[in-house]
Amino acid sequence: MKALLVDDQPENHIQLRSLLKDCCSDINVIADAGSVEEAVALVKEHQPDIVFLDIELQDGTGFDVLEKAGDYNFLVVFVTAFEKYAVRAFRINAIDYLLKPVARQELAITCEKIIHWAATIKENTEIRKTYKRALQYAATQASEEQPAKQLVITSHRGLEMVSVEDIRYIEADNTYSRLYLSAGRQLTASKPLLEYEELLETETFYRVHRSYILNMNYIDKVVPRESTAILKDGKEIPVSRRKMSDFSEFVKRYTG
Repeated sequence: MKALLVDDQPENHIQLRSLLKDCCSDINVIADAGSVEEAVALVKEHQPDIVFLDIELQDGTGFDVLEKAGDYNFLVVFVTAFEKYAVRAFRINAIDYLLKPVARQELAITCEKIIHWAATIKENTEIRKTYKRALQYAATQASEEQPAKQLVITSHRGLEMVSVEDIRYIEADNTYSRLYLSAGRQLTASKPLLEYEELLETETFYRVHRSYILNMNYIDKVVPRESTAILKDGKEIPVSRRKMSDFSEFVKRYTG
């Protein structure tokens, strides 16, 4: 697979080239760029499969590269210093990223994921469209804190964008999570429940049990003596006894 490195610090090119050669033999670095304009030109010239992309560049941002690249088919791995909002945006939209300084083990894991997804995203038009939409949403969320309105769900079927307001509740399924959506839909996501607890708004979602997160908008009532929350469709969700008191108060504040 052909890779393009985009970073305005030459020493970062050298380090990443060395790490890729050491732990990702299936990936061949064909060029590197230090600016938005140079990166766009090299994308059009070389048609890379993967672009390792820094966010902050001398003449713009990594998102500018994506906007100017046109109808691209490559996958993106953002490589950046820790930036709170950007990292959260990547997690919400299931975008791969690496933090500087890049760790060998993290790079190896990321490359394995990218190689696994590359053929699927290139060959499946709908998944490719979802992937590009996810990158666009990440761009709007990367510079400031704002609530997530969509989540990109990674599953065995590919990528799917889900409206947060459609999530009724989420149930743990070992290292996976099962999302129960409005209109009776279900999705099994390849992320643990803790990931969604960290990403979803605490004003609307509450982890009531080690196995459940609830959307407050779908709760009908709480039955403290039975440690249960009842949803508007009649579904009963267990509430941890140690969380029952705090959860009951949270419901009262939420419903006003």
